[in-house]
Amino acid sequence: MGRIVPEINNKKTRELIYHNYRIIYRLKKDEIQILSVIHDARDLKKKKNRKWEFPQ
Repeated sequence: MGRIVPEINNKKTRELIYHNYRIIYRLKKDEIQILSVIHDARDLKKKKNRKWEFPQ
């Protein structure tokens, strides 16, 4: 389900593309956590303050 987010490179943090949006989520044992829904025009590699990143 989804691919690994290239900017994070963690196999439990994944993304789905839906129209012009990236839905970034984390797989847990019994749940899926939605971390962020981001328009694809945003360049996450250049963003310094990644509020969408959560500690593992």
